[in-house]
Amino acid sequence: MYVETDDDTVHNIKHVGDASLSHLGKRGHMVNVYHVPTITKNLMSGGEIIDQGMPVRFNRGRCFIAD
Repeated sequence: MYVETDDDTVHNIKHVGDASLSHLGKRGHMVNVYHVPTITKNLMSGGEIIDQGMPVRFNRGRCFIAD
């Protein structure tokens, strides 16, 4: 399995697992999170977040995961 970035680079997925999230005292849980060591930034897919039942809101270049 792999992901492809905008510059057409292929990055291998090394592991798939779950991750807990917390922000401002609130907790969330993501399933089937990809570990891609060659990508140095944390990326999240808005579509995947929505598919897991969490609402996503976009506003002026920002993305918010709402509850």
